[in-house]
Amino acid sequence: MHVETQMESGKAIRTHKVMGLVNLQEFNEILTVIYNAPEFDPKMNSLWDVREADFTAVTPQEIRALAEFVRGNWEEKKMQKAAIVVSGLFDFGITRMYEQVLGPATAGKVMIFRNLKTASDWIEGRTSSSSPQQVKQSGSGSNPPQ
Repeated sequence: MHVETQMESGKAIRTHKVMGLVNLQEFNEILTVIYNAPEFDPKMNSLWDVREADFTAVTPQEIRALAEFVRGNWEEKKMQKAAIVVSGLFDFGITRMYEQVLGPATAGKVMIFRNLKTASDWIEGRTSSSSPQQVKQSGSGSNPPQ
């Protein structure tokens, strides 16, 4: 697994691109490094591109543990946005489980998308010029559009 992170302080966005077979223990270690980086600002919005990630080895217990870990580090960013860009229904299921466990820490600001530009536009508060491909907004139904 590999995670590339870019912190754009001018836009107040952290962009994370996750690639390869996801190992949750390794992922927690990577998150710890990100959270402890000098340039880390918890008030930044986050954009997670997981379209090239492989979640097939991840268990429901690991998703719960990851969400609890993130929740413990989310105190200062309760009102920030987090967009997760997925490539298919399996990824949607994993990210939906994560979102549900994360729960109130997100304050309704987590959305799952299939289009990177649409996700970026949502984070920045712009209307997307591409066709809407949002999969799900926190608090709405749990099935993605077909």
